[in-house]
Amino acid sequence: CSTRADLEVALLAKADGVHLPRSGPNIKTARSYLDNTLGTRALIGTSTHSVEEATRAERDGADFVTFGPVFYTESKKEYGEPVGVERLKAAVKAVAIPVFALGGIGLSKVTEALSTGAAGVGLISAIMNAPDTESAAREIIFKIKETEKTETQRQ
Repeated sequence: CSTRADLEVALLAKADGVHLPRSGPNIKTARSYLDNTLGTRALIGTSTHSVEEATRAERDGADFVTFGPVFYTESKKEYGEPVGVERLKAAVKAVAIPVFALGGIGLSKVTEALSTGAAGVGLISAIMNAPDTESAAREIIFKIKETEKTETQRQ
């Protein structure tokens, strides 16, 4: 279980870690606080929007990063133009930690995002805006598994 930014909530919820937004506490502060309070290494991820931010996050001790928005999405327009799959691919190659693609990833974009080597995808609108959220989630899970199977066969 992971929770966003509020380190106290993470502790109260006995979460395994946190996902820090760009405007949240820095990774080193969160790492020190959580590891000292929990007595074990906490899982820490952070939002990134450039290859430079992803490499900095890794250097600062992040265990994973989210990267995006990869494609246009109304909910991420405040971050500017979509980064696109080429920059996603560059981020994946630039760091050794898992990179999760976010932003504008619906059913039709899952394969394209995962083919970059991303560790996974995050989808909100594709599920929450669907008339039948359960069916939408099942379709997306099927597509992810299908893509992973195809990518494994290529290797």
